[in-house]
Amino acid sequence: MDALDILIGADEKRVNDEAVLALSKCSELFQRAGELVRVVEHLDDGRLSPRIETLPDASLREKLAELVTFRAKGSAHVHPPDWCVRAVAARSNWKGVRRLQSLVEYPVLLKSGQVLQNPGYDPESFLLYQPSGSFLPVATSPTDEELQKARDRVLDLVVDFPFAQPVHKAAWLAGALTMFARPGYDGSTPFFCIDGNVRGSGKSLLCDVAAMIATGRRAPRTTQVSDEAEERKRITAVARAGDSLILIDNIAKPFGNGSFDSALTSTTWKERLLGQSEIQSFPLLTVWWGTGNNIQFRAGADTARRTLHIRLLSPEQNPESRTDFKHPNLIAHVLSNRPQLVADCLTMLRAHAVACKAGTAPKLKSWGSFEGWSHVVRGAIVLAGLPDPLEAHEELARLADTTANAHADLVLGWLDMCEQQKAPDGCTAREALEWLKEDLQAREENMIKELRFTRLHDALGELSRCNGRPLPDVNALGCTLRAYRDRTVEGYRLESGGKRSVKGGGQQWKATKR
Repeated sequence: MDALDILIGADEKRVNDEAVLALSKCSELFQRAGELVRVVEHLDDGRLSPRIETLPDASLREKLAELVTFRAKGSAHVHPPDWCVRAVAARSNWKGVRRLQSLVEYPVLLKSGQVLQNPGYDPESFLLYQPSGSFLPVATSPTDEELQKARDRVLDLVVDFPFAQPVHKAAWLAGALTMFARPGYDGSTPFFCIDGNVRGSGKSLLCDVAAMIATGRRAPRTTQVSDEAEERKRITAVARAGDSLILIDNIAKPFGNGSFDSALTSTTWKERLLGQSEIQSFPLLTVWWGTGNNIQFRAGADTARRTLHIRLLSPEQNPESRTDFKHPNLIAHVLSNRPQLVADCLTMLRAHAVACKAGTAPKLKSWGSFEGWSHVVRGAIVLAGLPDPLEAHEELARLADTTANAHADLVLGWLDMCEQQKAPDGCTAREALEWLKEDLQAREENMIKELRFTRLHDALGELSRCNGRPLPDVNALGCTLRAYRDRTVEGYRLESGGKRSVKGGGQQWKATKR
Protein backbone atom coordinates (compact mmCIF):
# COMPACT_ATOMS: atom_id res chain seq x y z
CA MET A 1 0.00 0.00 0.00
CA ASP A 2 1.40 3.38 -1.05
CA ALA A 3 2.11 5.80 1.79
CA LEU A 4 -0.12 8.87 2.06
CA ASP A 5 1.64 12.25 1.84
CA ILE A 6 0.67 14.63 4.67
CA LEU A 7 1.97 18.17 4.86
CA ILE A 8 2.55 19.20 8.47
CA GLY A 9 1.02 22.55 9.34
CA ALA A 10 -0.49 24.56 12.15
CA ASP A 11 -3.96 23.19 11.28
CA GLU A 12 -3.47 20.13 13.46
CA LYS A 13 -7.00 18.79 13.02
CA ARG A 14 -6.47 18.42 9.28
CA VAL A 15 -3.19 16.61 9.85
CA ASN A 16 -4.81 14.30 12.40
CA ASP A 17 -7.82 13.62 10.16
CA GLU A 18 -5.53 12.66 7.29
CA ALA A 19 -3.53 10.40 9.60
CA VAL A 20 -6.75 8.62 10.61
CA LEU A 21 -7.62 8.28 6.91
CA ALA A 22 -4.33 6.48 6.39
CA LEU A 23 -5.07 4.16 9.33
CA SER A 24 -8.46 3.31 7.83
CA LYS A 25 -6.70 1.75 4.84
CA CYS A 26 -4.83 -0.71 7.10
CA SER A 27 -6.43 -4.16 7.28
CA GLU A 28 -4.60 -4.99 10.52
CA LEU A 29 -6.25 -2.29 12.66
CA PHE A 30 -9.72 -2.08 14.18
CA GLN A 31 -11.56 0.07 16.69
CA ARG A 32 -13.29 -1.52 19.67
CA ALA A 33 -14.78 0.02 22.80
CA GLY A 34 -13.13 3.39 22.21
CA GLU A 35 -9.68 1.89 21.61
CA LEU A 36 -7.56 1.17 18.58
CA VAL A 37 -6.87 -2.57 18.63
CA ARG A 38 -5.05 -5.24 16.67
CA VAL A 39 -5.09 -9.02 16.61
CA VAL A 40 -1.95 -10.76 17.86
CA GLU A 41 -1.08 -14.42 18.28
CA HIS A 42 0.12 -15.92 21.54
CA LEU A 43 0.89 -19.45 22.66
CA ASP A 44 -2.05 -21.08 24.43
CA ASP A 45 -2.09 -24.79 25.39
CA GLY A 46 0.77 -25.40 22.96
CA ARG A 47 -1.04 -23.78 20.02
CA LEU A 48 -1.02 -20.28 18.57
CA SER A 49 -4.19 -18.44 19.49
CA PRO A 50 -5.34 -15.05 18.16
CA ARG A 51 -6.19 -12.42 20.75
CA ILE A 52 -7.43 -8.83 20.70
CA GLU A 53 -4.88 -6.35 22.04
CA THR A 54 -5.02 -2.60 22.54
CA LEU A 55 -2.61 -0.90 20.14
CA PRO A 56 0.27 0.60 22.18
CA ASP A 57 1.16 4.23 21.42
CA ALA A 58 4.63 3.16 20.27
CA SER A 59 3.07 0.75 17.77
CA LEU A 60 0.65 3.47 16.60
CA ARG A 61 3.60 5.75 15.93
CA GLU A 62 5.36 2.94 14.04
CA LYS A 63 2.22 2.25 12.00
CA LEU A 64 1.83 5.95 11.11
CA ALA A 65 5.46 6.06 10.00
CA GLU A 66 4.74 3.08 7.74
CA LEU A 67 1.50 4.39 6.26
CA VAL A 68 2.21 8.12 6.03
CA THR A 69 4.96 10.27 4.57
CA PHE A 70 4.95 13.31 6.86
CA ARG A 71 6.58 16.38 5.31
CA ALA A 72 7.27 19.74 6.86
CA LYS A 73 7.03 22.71 4.54
CA GLY A 74 10.28 23.07 2.66
CA SER A 75 11.79 19.93 4.18
CA ALA A 76 12.05 16.25 3.40
CA HIS A 77 10.37 13.27 5.04
CA VAL A 78 10.15 13.62 8.88
CA HIS A 79 9.06 11.45 11.77
CA PRO A 80 5.37 11.44 12.83
CA PRO A 81 4.92 14.47 15.12
CA ASP A 82 4.39 13.52 18.76
CA TRP A 83 1.35 15.79 19.00
CA CYS A 84 -0.24 13.95 16.06
CA VAL A 85 0.38 10.50 17.57
CA ARG A 86 -1.10 11.57 20.92
CA ALA A 87 -4.14 13.21 19.34
CA VAL A 88 -4.92 10.23 17.11
CA ALA A 89 -4.54 7.81 20.04
CA ALA A 90 -6.86 9.95 22.20
CA ARG A 91 -9.77 9.89 19.77
CA SER A 92 -12.70 7.67 20.74
CA ASN A 93 -13.88 7.31 17.16
CA TRP A 94 -11.67 6.79 14.11
CA LYS A 95 -13.64 7.44 10.94
CA GLY A 96 -13.26 4.64 8.41
CA VAL A 97 -11.43 2.25 10.77
CA ARG A 98 -13.43 -0.99 10.95
CA ARG A 99 -15.33 -1.76 14.14
CA LEU A 100 -14.64 -5.08 15.85
CA GLN A 101 -17.12 -6.82 18.11
CA SER A 102 -15.41 -10.18 18.56
CA LEU A 103 -12.80 -12.51 17.13
CA VAL A 104 -13.80 -16.08 16.26
CA GLU A 105 -11.64 -19.04 15.22
CA TYR A 106 -14.41 -21.33 14.03
CA PRO A 107 -17.67 -21.01 12.05
CA VAL A 108 -20.49 -19.46 14.09
CA LEU A 109 -24.22 -18.86 13.83
CA LEU A 110 -25.22 -15.29 12.97
CA LYS A 111 -28.39 -13.50 14.07
CA SER A 112 -29.78 -14.03 10.57
CA GLY A 113 -29.71 -17.77 11.21
CA GLN A 114 -26.96 -18.23 8.63
CA VAL A 115 -23.56 -19.69 9.42
CA LEU A 116 -20.46 -17.53 9.04
CA GLN A 117 -18.11 -19.78 7.08
CA ASN A 118 -16.03 -17.39 4.97
CA PRO A 119 -12.77 -16.26 6.62
CA GLY A 120 -12.14 -12.57 7.10
CA TYR A 121 -14.05 -9.57 8.39
CA ASP A 122 -17.85 -9.60 8.33
CA PRO A 123 -19.11 -5.97 8.18
CA GLU A 124 -22.66 -6.86 9.24
CA SER A 125 -21.79 -8.67 12.47
CA PHE A 126 -18.47 -6.85 13.07
CA LEU A 127 -16.84 -10.26 13.55
CA LEU A 128 -13.36 -11.20 12.41
CA TYR A 129 -13.21 -14.87 11.47
CA GLN A 130 -9.70 -16.31 11.54
CA PRO A 131 -10.15 -20.10 11.25
CA SER A 132 -7.89 -22.25 13.39
CA GLY A 133 -8.26 -25.20 11.01
CA SER A 134 -10.12 -26.54 8.01
CA PHE A 135 -13.85 -27.03 8.58
CA LEU A 136 -16.60 -28.84 6.74
CA PRO A 137 -19.46 -26.94 5.12
CA VAL A 138 -22.76 -26.84 7.04
CA ALA A 139 -25.95 -27.83 5.25
CA THR A 140 -28.33 -24.95 4.56
CA SER A 141 -31.39 -27.08 5.39
CA PRO A 142 -30.37 -30.12 7.48
CA THR A 143 -32.66 -33.14 7.25
CA ASP A 144 -34.03 -34.92 10.33
CA GLU A 145 -31.57 -37.73 9.72
CA GLU A 146 -28.63 -35.31 9.51
CA LEU A 147 -29.81 -33.64 12.72
CA GLN A 148 -30.01 -36.92 14.64
CA LYS A 149 -26.62 -38.13 13.41
CA ALA A 150 -25.03 -34.81 14.35
CA ARG A 151 -26.55 -34.98 17.85
CA ASP A 152 -25.44 -38.58 18.38
CA ARG A 153 -21.85 -37.94 17.25
CA VAL A 154 -21.42 -35.08 19.70
CA LEU A 155 -23.07 -36.92 22.59
CA ASP A 156 -20.91 -39.96 21.88
CA LEU A 157 -17.98 -37.90 23.19
CA VAL A 158 -19.44 -37.86 26.70
CA VAL A 159 -20.82 -41.40 26.85
CA ASP A 160 -18.37 -42.30 29.66
CA PHE A 161 -19.30 -39.40 31.96
CA PRO A 162 -21.61 -40.22 34.91
CA PHE A 163 -24.31 -37.59 34.38
CA ALA A 164 -26.75 -37.59 37.29
CA GLN A 165 -29.74 -37.36 34.94
CA PRO A 166 -30.27 -37.18 31.15
CA VAL A 167 -31.13 -33.50 31.49
CA HIS A 168 -27.61 -32.80 32.77
CA LYS A 169 -26.17 -34.30 29.59
CA ALA A 170 -28.52 -32.05 27.60
CA ALA A 171 -27.28 -29.09 29.68
CA TRP A 172 -23.66 -29.92 28.78
CA LEU A 173 -24.59 -30.06 25.09
CA ALA A 174 -26.25 -26.67 25.50
CA GLY A 175 -22.95 -25.31 26.79
CA ALA A 176 -21.06 -26.79 23.85
CA LEU A 177 -23.55 -25.32 21.34
CA THR A 178 -23.37 -21.92 23.04
CA MET A 179 -19.76 -21.56 21.89
CA PHE A 180 -21.02 -21.56 18.28
CA ALA A 181 -24.30 -19.73 18.90
CA ARG A 182 -23.03 -16.76 20.94
CA PRO A 183 -22.98 -14.27 18.02
CA GLY A 184 -26.42 -15.52 16.95
CA TYR A 185 -28.55 -14.04 19.73
CA ASP A 186 -28.95 -10.84 21.72
CA GLY A 187 -28.84 -10.81 25.48
CA SER A 188 -27.13 -12.80 28.19
CA THR A 189 -25.73 -16.31 28.61
CA PRO A 190 -26.08 -18.45 31.77
CA PHE A 191 -23.16 -19.75 33.82
CA PHE A 192 -22.42 -23.40 33.00
CA CYS A 193 -21.62 -25.08 36.32
CA ILE A 194 -20.21 -28.63 36.21
CA ASP A 195 -20.72 -30.00 39.68
CA GLY A 196 -19.54 -33.43 40.90
CA ASN A 197 -20.07 -35.54 43.99
CA VAL A 198 -16.42 -36.61 44.15
CA ARG A 199 -13.07 -35.51 42.77
CA GLY A 200 -11.83 -37.20 39.64
CA SER A 201 -15.28 -37.57 38.09
CA GLY A 202 -14.25 -35.66 34.95
CA LYS A 203 -15.58 -32.15 35.54
CA SER A 204 -12.68 -30.18 34.01
CA LEU A 205 -12.33 -32.68 31.18
CA LEU A 206 -15.99 -32.23 30.35
CA CYS A 207 -15.44 -28.49 29.94
CA ASP A 208 -12.26 -29.14 27.94
CA VAL A 209 -14.22 -31.28 25.47
CA ALA A 210 -16.59 -28.38 24.75
CA ALA A 211 -13.66 -25.97 24.40
CA MET A 212 -11.70 -28.40 22.20
CA ILE A 213 -14.55 -28.77 19.73
CA ALA A 214 -14.73 -25.00 19.28
CA THR A 215 -11.15 -23.76 19.60
CA GLY A 216 -8.96 -26.86 19.38
CA ARG A 217 -7.51 -26.02 22.81
CA ARG A 218 -8.34 -26.85 26.39
CA ALA A 219 -10.43 -24.33 28.28
CA PRO A 220 -8.38 -21.43 29.68
CA ARG A 221 -8.46 -21.69 33.46
CA THR A 222 -8.67 -19.22 36.29
CA THR A 223 -9.31 -19.67 40.00
CA GLN A 224 -12.03 -18.50 42.33
CA VAL A 225 -11.23 -14.99 43.58
CA SER A 226 -11.43 -14.01 47.21
CA ASP A 227 -13.21 -10.65 46.95
CA GLU A 228 -15.45 -8.68 44.64
CA ALA A 229 -12.82 -6.08 43.72
CA GLU A 230 -10.64 -8.83 42.24
CA GLU A 231 -13.70 -10.21 40.45
CA ARG A 232 -14.29 -6.87 38.73
CA LYS A 233 -10.66 -6.68 37.64
CA ARG A 234 -10.86 -10.16 36.15
CA ILE A 235 -14.09 -9.46 34.29
CA THR A 236 -12.62 -6.23 32.91
CA ALA A 237 -9.53 -8.04 31.64
CA VAL A 238 -11.66 -10.78 30.05
CA ALA A 239 -13.98 -8.28 28.35
CA ARG A 240 -11.11 -6.13 27.12
CA ALA A 241 -9.36 -9.14 25.57
CA GLY A 242 -12.57 -10.45 24.03
CA ASP A 243 -12.12 -13.95 25.50
CA SER A 244 -14.76 -16.36 24.23
CA LEU A 245 -14.49 -18.86 27.10
CA ILE A 246 -13.26 -18.84 30.70
CA LEU A 247 -13.27 -21.76 33.15
CA ILE A 248 -13.30 -21.03 36.88
CA ASP A 249 -11.79 -24.31 37.98
CA ASN A 250 -12.08 -26.11 41.32
CA ILE A 251 -14.57 -23.86 43.08
CA ALA A 252 -14.12 -24.74 46.74
CA LYS A 253 -15.79 -21.92 48.68
CA PRO A 254 -19.37 -20.62 48.50
CA PHE A 255 -19.56 -19.08 45.05
CA GLY A 256 -21.06 -15.92 43.63
CA ASN A 257 -21.10 -12.16 44.15
CA GLY A 258 -22.77 -9.08 42.74
CA SER A 259 -20.12 -8.35 40.11
CA PHE A 260 -20.19 -11.87 38.69
CA ASP A 261 -23.99 -11.86 38.70
CA SER A 262 -23.91 -8.59 36.77
CA ALA A 263 -21.46 -10.03 34.22
CA LEU A 264 -23.78 -12.96 33.59
CA THR A 265 -26.69 -10.70 32.67
CA SER A 266 -24.76 -8.04 30.77
CA THR A 267 -23.43 -7.86 27.25
CA THR A 268 -21.49 -4.67 27.96
CA TRP A 269 -19.03 -4.18 30.80
CA LYS A 270 -18.19 -0.70 32.08
CA GLU A 271 -15.16 -0.07 34.24
CA ARG A 272 -12.59 2.64 34.89
CA LEU A 273 -9.18 1.39 33.80
CA LEU A 274 -6.12 1.88 35.98
CA GLY A 275 -4.61 5.31 35.43
CA GLN A 276 -7.64 6.66 33.56
CA SER A 277 -10.42 8.94 34.73
CA GLU A 278 -13.04 7.94 32.16
CA ILE A 279 -15.16 4.82 32.37
CA GLN A 280 -14.74 2.57 29.33
CA SER A 281 -17.31 0.18 27.93
CA PHE A 282 -16.37 -3.20 26.45
CA PRO A 283 -18.46 -5.91 24.75
CA LEU A 284 -18.86 -8.85 27.13
CA LEU A 285 -19.78 -12.00 25.21
CA THR A 286 -17.73 -14.50 27.20
CA VAL A 287 -19.15 -17.95 27.96
CA TRP A 288 -18.39 -18.66 31.64
CA TRP A 289 -17.91 -22.22 32.94
CA GLY A 290 -17.15 -23.45 36.44
CA THR A 291 -16.26 -26.75 38.12
CA GLY A 292 -16.25 -28.00 41.69
CA ASN A 293 -17.44 -30.70 44.05
CA ASN A 294 -20.85 -30.12 45.62
CA ILE A 295 -20.65 -26.41 44.86
CA GLN A 296 -22.49 -24.13 47.24
CA PHE A 297 -23.69 -20.68 46.24
CA ARG A 298 -23.05 -17.74 48.49
CA ALA A 299 -26.01 -16.49 50.49
CA GLY A 300 -27.15 -13.12 49.18
CA ALA A 301 -25.78 -13.68 45.67
CA ASP A 302 -28.15 -14.31 42.76
CA THR A 303 -25.74 -16.65 40.99
CA ALA A 304 -27.82 -19.82 41.31
CA ARG A 305 -30.68 -18.16 39.42
CA ARG A 306 -28.29 -17.48 36.54
CA THR A 307 -26.69 -20.93 36.46
CA LEU A 308 -27.27 -23.99 34.29
CA HIS A 309 -26.40 -27.05 36.36
CA ILE A 310 -24.43 -29.98 34.90
CA ARG A 311 -24.28 -32.62 37.63
CA LEU A 312 -21.91 -35.61 37.62
CA LEU A 313 -22.74 -38.39 40.06
CA SER A 314 -20.05 -41.04 40.14
CA PRO A 315 -20.70 -44.36 41.94
CA GLU A 316 -16.93 -44.92 42.22
CA GLN A 317 -14.91 -44.02 45.29
CA ASN A 318 -11.90 -43.28 43.08
CA PRO A 319 -13.30 -42.58 39.60
CA GLU A 320 -9.88 -41.51 38.30
CA SER A 321 -8.81 -45.16 38.43
CA ARG A 322 -11.39 -46.24 35.85
CA THR A 323 -10.13 -47.87 32.66
CA ASP A 324 -13.32 -48.97 30.87
CA PHE A 325 -13.59 -45.94 28.55
CA LYS A 326 -15.00 -46.01 25.04
CA HIS A 327 -12.55 -43.20 24.13
CA PRO A 328 -9.43 -43.76 26.29
CA ASN A 329 -7.74 -40.64 24.90
CA LEU A 330 -10.75 -38.37 24.60
CA ILE A 331 -8.88 -35.14 23.83
CA ALA A 332 -6.99 -36.74 20.93
CA HIS A 333 -10.26 -38.20 19.67
CA VAL A 334 -11.91 -34.75 19.72
CA LEU A 335 -8.99 -33.14 17.91
CA SER A 336 -8.87 -35.78 15.18
CA ASN A 337 -12.62 -35.46 14.58
CA ARG A 338 -12.93 -31.72 15.20
CA PRO A 339 -13.98 -30.65 11.64
CA GLN A 340 -16.93 -33.06 11.75
CA LEU A 341 -17.85 -32.16 15.33
CA VAL A 342 -17.88 -28.43 14.54
CA ALA A 343 -20.18 -29.12 11.58
CA ASP A 344 -22.38 -31.26 13.84
CA CYS A 345 -22.84 -28.48 16.41
CA LEU A 346 -23.71 -25.98 13.71
CA THR A 347 -26.03 -28.47 12.02
CA MET A 348 -28.13 -28.61 15.19
CA LEU A 349 -28.24 -24.82 15.43
CA ARG A 350 -28.97 -24.38 11.74
CA ALA A 351 -31.77 -26.98 11.87
CA HIS A 352 -33.44 -24.96 14.61
CA ALA A 353 -33.05 -21.72 12.63
CA VAL A 354 -34.80 -23.37 9.67
CA ALA A 355 -37.55 -24.67 11.97
CA CYS A 356 -38.09 -21.14 13.34
CA LYS A 357 -38.64 -19.77 9.85
CA ALA A 358 -41.03 -22.61 9.08
CA GLY A 359 -42.94 -22.05 12.33
CA THR A 360 -42.19 -25.57 13.58
CA ALA A 361 -39.70 -24.75 16.36
CA PRO A 362 -40.60 -26.09 19.83
CA LYS A 363 -42.35 -23.79 22.29
CA LEU A 364 -40.31 -23.22 25.45
CA LYS A 365 -40.96 -22.13 28.99
CA SER A 366 -39.49 -18.69 29.67
CA TRP A 367 -36.23 -18.22 31.56
CA GLY A 368 -35.96 -14.58 32.57
CA SER A 369 -32.76 -12.73 31.54
CA PHE A 370 -31.84 -15.49 29.07
CA GLU A 371 -34.61 -15.26 26.45
CA GLY A 372 -32.29 -14.89 23.46
CA TRP A 373 -30.07 -17.78 24.52
CA SER A 374 -33.11 -19.92 25.28
CA HIS A 375 -34.65 -19.32 21.88
CA VAL A 376 -31.49 -20.28 19.98
CA VAL A 377 -29.72 -22.87 22.15
CA ARG A 378 -32.43 -24.46 24.28
CA GLY A 379 -34.62 -24.55 21.20
CA ALA A 380 -31.95 -26.47 19.28
CA ILE A 381 -31.55 -28.96 22.16
CA VAL A 382 -35.28 -29.68 22.41
CA LEU A 383 -35.65 -29.87 18.61
CA ALA A 384 -32.95 -32.56 18.63
CA GLY A 385 -35.14 -34.67 20.92
CA LEU A 386 -33.37 -34.04 24.23
CA PRO A 387 -34.77 -32.84 27.59
CA ASP A 388 -35.11 -29.10 28.09
CA PRO A 389 -31.95 -27.93 29.94
CA LEU A 390 -34.10 -25.53 31.94
CA GLU A 391 -35.16 -28.52 34.06
CA ALA A 392 -31.58 -28.81 35.37
CA HIS A 393 -31.57 -25.12 36.26
CA GLU A 394 -34.91 -25.31 38.07
CA GLU A 395 -33.73 -28.24 40.17
CA LEU A 396 -30.57 -26.32 41.14
CA ALA A 397 -32.59 -23.22 42.00
CA ARG A 398 -34.77 -25.28 44.36
CA LEU A 399 -31.71 -26.78 46.06
CA ALA A 400 -29.97 -23.41 46.32
CA ASP A 401 -33.01 -21.79 47.89
CA THR A 402 -33.28 -24.64 50.41
CA THR A 403 -29.59 -24.39 51.29
CA ALA A 404 -29.73 -20.61 51.64
CA ASN A 405 -32.72 -20.86 54.01
CA ALA A 406 -31.06 -23.63 55.99
CA HIS A 407 -27.90 -21.53 56.28
CA ALA A 408 -29.93 -18.71 57.78
CA ASP A 409 -31.59 -21.14 60.19
CA LEU A 410 -28.18 -22.50 61.24
CA VAL A 411 -26.66 -19.11 62.07
CA LEU A 412 -29.71 -17.50 63.65
CA GLY A 413 -30.74 -20.74 65.36
CA TRP A 414 -27.26 -20.99 66.90
CA LEU A 415 -27.57 -17.40 68.10
CA ASP A 416 -30.98 -18.09 69.65
CA MET A 417 -29.77 -21.26 71.36
CA CYS A 418 -26.75 -19.55 72.94
CA GLU A 419 -28.92 -16.66 74.16
CA GLN A 420 -31.46 -19.02 75.76
CA GLN A 421 -28.67 -21.07 77.36
CA LYS A 422 -27.00 -17.90 78.60
CA ALA A 423 -23.80 -18.63 76.70
CA PRO A 424 -22.74 -15.22 75.35
CA ASP A 425 -19.32 -16.53 74.35
CA GLY A 426 -20.81 -19.38 72.30
CA CYS A 427 -20.45 -23.11 72.79
CA THR A 428 -18.80 -26.21 71.38
CA ALA A 429 -20.47 -28.66 69.01
CA ARG A 430 -20.61 -31.22 71.82
CA GLU A 431 -22.39 -28.78 74.17
CA ALA A 432 -24.84 -27.81 71.44
CA LEU A 433 -25.73 -31.46 70.81
CA GLU A 434 -26.33 -32.00 74.54
CA TRP A 435 -28.78 -29.06 74.64
CA LEU A 436 -30.49 -30.23 71.45
CA LYS A 437 -30.85 -33.78 72.85
CA GLU A 438 -32.31 -32.36 76.07
CA ASP A 439 -34.75 -30.45 73.88
CA LEU A 440 -35.88 -33.63 72.10
CA GLN A 441 -36.12 -35.59 75.34
CA ALA A 442 -38.20 -32.90 77.03
CA ARG A 443 -40.71 -33.03 74.18
CA GLU A 444 -40.87 -36.84 74.26
CA GLU A 445 -41.61 -36.73 77.98
CA ASN A 446 -44.33 -34.11 77.37
CA MET A 447 -42.44 -31.57 79.42
CA ILE A 448 -42.67 -29.14 76.48
CA LYS A 449 -45.06 -29.12 73.51
CA GLU A 450 -42.68 -27.54 71.01
CA LEU A 451 -38.91 -27.67 70.62
CA ARG A 452 -37.14 -24.63 71.99
CA PHE A 453 -34.54 -24.68 69.22
CA THR A 454 -36.77 -25.59 66.26
CA ARG A 455 -34.85 -23.41 63.81
CA LEU A 456 -31.52 -25.05 64.59
CA HIS A 457 -33.05 -28.55 64.50
CA ASP A 458 -34.43 -27.83 61.00
CA ALA A 459 -31.09 -26.48 59.78
CA LEU A 460 -29.11 -29.49 60.95
CA GLY A 461 -31.62 -31.85 59.38
CA GLU A 462 -31.01 -30.10 56.05
CA LEU A 463 -27.27 -29.41 56.22
CA SER A 464 -25.70 -32.19 58.33
CA ARG A 465 -25.27 -35.92 57.81
CA CYS A 466 -27.70 -37.37 60.35
CA ASN A 467 -27.81 -40.91 58.89
CA GLY A 468 -31.47 -41.33 59.80
CA ARG A 469 -31.04 -40.06 63.37
CA PRO A 470 -32.69 -36.90 64.75
CA LEU A 471 -29.30 -35.24 65.21
CA PRO A 472 -25.82 -35.54 63.66
CA ASP A 473 -22.88 -36.81 65.66
CA VAL A 474 -20.29 -34.36 66.94
CA ASN A 475 -17.96 -34.85 63.97
CA ALA A 476 -20.72 -34.27 61.42
CA LEU A 477 -21.86 -31.14 63.25
CA GLY A 478 -18.29 -29.86 63.35
CA CYS A 479 -17.98 -30.36 59.59
CA THR A 480 -21.20 -28.41 59.04
CA LEU A 481 -20.06 -25.52 61.23
CA ARG A 482 -16.71 -25.34 59.44
CA ALA A 483 -18.44 -25.42 56.04
CA TYR A 484 -20.50 -22.33 56.95
CA ARG A 485 -17.88 -20.49 58.96
CA ASP A 486 -17.64 -16.72 58.29
CA ARG A 487 -20.51 -16.76 55.78
CA THR A 488 -22.71 -13.74 56.49
CA VAL A 489 -26.48 -14.14 56.51
CA GLU A 490 -28.93 -11.46 57.62
CA GLY A 491 -26.06 -9.55 59.21
CA TYR A 492 -24.73 -12.46 61.31
CA ARG A 493 -22.08 -15.12 60.83
CA LEU A 494 -20.62 -18.13 62.64
CA GLU A 495 -17.16 -17.59 64.06
CA SER A 496 -14.74 -19.98 65.72
CA GLY A 497 -13.28 -18.73 68.97
CA GLY A 498 -10.56 -21.35 69.17
CA LYS A 499 -10.38 -24.47 71.33
CA ARG A 500 -11.72 -24.35 74.86
CA SER A 501 -9.25 -25.46 77.52
CA VAL A 502 -11.90 -26.68 79.99
CA LYS A 503 -15.03 -28.84 79.91
CA GLY A 504 -13.50 -31.41 77.63
CA GLY A 505 -12.11 -28.93 75.12
CA GLY A 506 -13.46 -28.63 71.62
CA GLN A 507 -13.84 -25.80 69.12
CA GLN A 508 -16.03 -23.00 70.42
CA TRP A 509 -18.57 -21.44 68.03
CA LYS A 510 -20.42 -18.17 68.27
CA ALA A 511 -22.91 -16.30 66.05
CA THR A 512 -21.79 -12.68 65.91
CA LYS A 513 -23.12 -9.56 64.25
CA ARG A 514 -20.90 -8.52 61.37
